[in-house]
Amino acid sequence: MKLKLTLFNSITLMIMGCTLLTAIPLARGRLNRNWPFLYFPLVFAFWRAFDGALNTWWICAGVVVALLLRFDLMGARARAPLRWLSVAALVYVFLRGVDLLVGGELFYFFSVGRPDA
Repeated sequence: MKLKLTLFNSITLMIMGCTLLTAIPLARGRLNRNWPFLYFPLVFAFWRAFDGALNTWWICAGVVVALLLRFDLMGARARAPLRWLSVAALVYVFLRGVDLLVGGELFYFFSVGRPDA
């Protein structure tokens, strides 16, 4: 398998790198970062530019959870579960990026539509 460096693949790799830059501090417990406010508009632009690349529900859930965490709207008891929900949304974006780079048939569970038979 050879990865061609097209515009779509380059943007997908950039989104995957930004996802790692967002997920690693979040998984370590640093919740007061402003990076998700820069990251999610990039993901929304990617989602809008390439229709069907990402599932809308995962992205919207990630935005809502990031807002709840950043402004501590749910309190201390809900902080850990919300943090892991946010990491789950970021892991989805990363794995879907890998899936898109290899042709969209690697992870059938993460595909938005039905893969071509």
